[in-house]
Amino acid sequence: MLVSRARKLTDRVIRAALEPRDRIVGNGRRELLDQLASGRTVLSFDTEGWTPQARAQTAGEFHQAGAFHLWDCGSRIVYVVHPTLAAALAGATSDPVPGEMWRRARHADPLVVLAVPPEVRTPSGERGRLLAFLAHGRHGAALCSTDSTARDGLGMVFLTEIVEHDTQPVGTGPIDVVRTWIPTHEDMTVGDMVNQAQARFETSSGPRPGDDRWTTYLTTMVSTAVATLLYACADDADIAVLPGAPGRRPSHKPKRGQVFGLGWNTDPGDAIDAAVPRPGHLHTYWPHGLHAPARLTFHAQADVESKLAALTEQFRSARAELHARHLQVESLHAEAVRAQQTLRRLQADNKAAHASRRRLVHAVLRYRGEAAETGSVSQLAALRRQLSHRDEDLRVAHETIAALSDELDVARDALTRRSHTAWERADGDDKPKATRARPDEHVRFSSWDAVLDAARQDLRLLWFAPDLLDDARQLPARRDWLSTTWNTLCALSDYAHAKITASTATDRTAVRNLRAYLDAVDVDGRRISSAQLVPAESRSVLNNPSLRRHRERPAPPSFGGTALYTAHVRIGQSAPHPRLYFVELGGEVCIGYLGPHLPNRLTT
Repeated sequence: MLVSRARKLTDRVIRAALEPRDRIVGNGRRELLDQLASGRTVLSFDTEGWTPQARAQTAGEFHQAGAFHLWDCGSRIVYVVHPTLAAALAGATSDPVPGEMWRRARHADPLVVLAVPPEVRTPSGERGRLLAFLAHGRHGAALCSTDSTARDGLGMVFLTEIVEHDTQPVGTGPIDVVRTWIPTHEDMTVGDMVNQAQARFETSSGPRPGDDRWTTYLTTMVSTAVATLLYACADDADIAVLPGAPGRRPSHKPKRGQVFGLGWNTDPGDAIDAAVPRPGHLHTYWPHGLHAPARLTFHAQADVESKLAALTEQFRSARAELHARHLQVESLHAEAVRAQQTLRRLQADNKAAHASRRRLVHAVLRYRGEAAETGSVSQLAALRRQLSHRDEDLRVAHETIAALSDELDVARDALTRRSHTAWERADGDDKPKATRARPDEHVRFSSWDAVLDAARQDLRLLWFAPDLLDDARQLPARRDWLSTTWNTLCALSDYAHAKITASTATDRTAVRNLRAYLDAVDVDGRRISSAQLVPAESRSVLNNPSLRRHRERPAPPSFGGTALYTAHVRIGQSAPHPRLYFVELGGEVCIGYLGPHLPNRLTT
């Protein structure tokens, strides 16, 4: 609806603007307009007997007609300004704008139409509507195009409609014309340009002396015009072709210039506040140094300093937090280095114990050989005593190796926990996740059958899938994997027990899920590192029917016999990367899978 009204208003403005030109052409004086459009300032026709006022009025009409004749014979570009943008440009301020900025205009000699003309009060006290204004170049006192290299000024012709009654349609009343110009070779703000235009204005009946009414009238028109024209030169200006074109006149050539919209595509929430329009600001800056070309941008007036201060404070806070995180990471790295050193020392001790064991075995074998070659009973008895002593030494060595192996496992677990804690701290936690000692770490298993038999016998709060052992047997019976699986099952059993026995809201909150239970410090029970827990599968896995089918595992008959298992625990980090999948159904923890890593989008 607004676009349609703007097109109709544009047609009316063009007809009204070209009417004096058409009247002069109809009187056979086109050559005079051609003289003005070509840059001549003196008109050759007889004015003998004319009054000074008649001469001034005729000269004014010829200059007005010459400016629109220049536009009609040239680009015929029309800018239609959106009312929201017009409200933001009215009274806009600016930094000093370099004169070179006027050469950034995308189109020459535009006729600018205001889609919703703002009301003004003429110096005579009449109501008026500022319909449009034409921008053209000036070279001295002569007319030229705005893209002319000889241009040293910018001329503006304002068309104001006089409102004779409230029901008068826009664009149908008498037109008041005001002309003025500003120099373009100086660096000036919008306010400076308004002051320059105040001293150079003329009306349709010739020059008039300035007073307060004319000052207010001109300030409204000129500030709107120069802000709009500067906006059209800005790098971020919203300029796009407006649907439709000005109406055709039969006497004119069929090809017409385009009609462009200013501010019709900008989201009001980005640069212009559509609900409460406020004056904007035209900002000049030099992104590549003062000797490089300047750039111009427009933004709605806002408390930029407060926003900048808030952003600066946020940046300072983020830097402080980043520094604190960096210190935490360095501390954790130092702890990890110390743990690695301890691990290397224990590995060296273990290697030395193995070497001692080999030496003892060789000595025993040698003594046994000597005993076999000896025929004396007493010597044989002595050798048997020596062999007994060596066997005792060998037994002690085996016990030492077993103890060192246990220390080595504990050191490896500690290093793993520190690594997980370091990642958790680096992710944003101020404190490491607390884990408790596992009472069943001393339990040793030699096979997956033994682990699951013990679990079914001792962990009665867990439900185990019937085919769980078939998948587990695909895994190597590594002692650390067996121990980790047993500790995980114990932690799940104690978690299920804690959910059953939770009596207060605080307790129920602490055991609302497995991760909360693992991180809780006030709930008793065995635990594993929360870094081993993966609460759910990724969306790419769940949305893939083939990958999802691998995670649909047996469940208790009371829950349909099948369930989707997404939560799982990492049992090992090396191939085949064993995983234990579980699900909570009606308060019961069900173990549905224990075996190699299930397929995902990276392995299929």
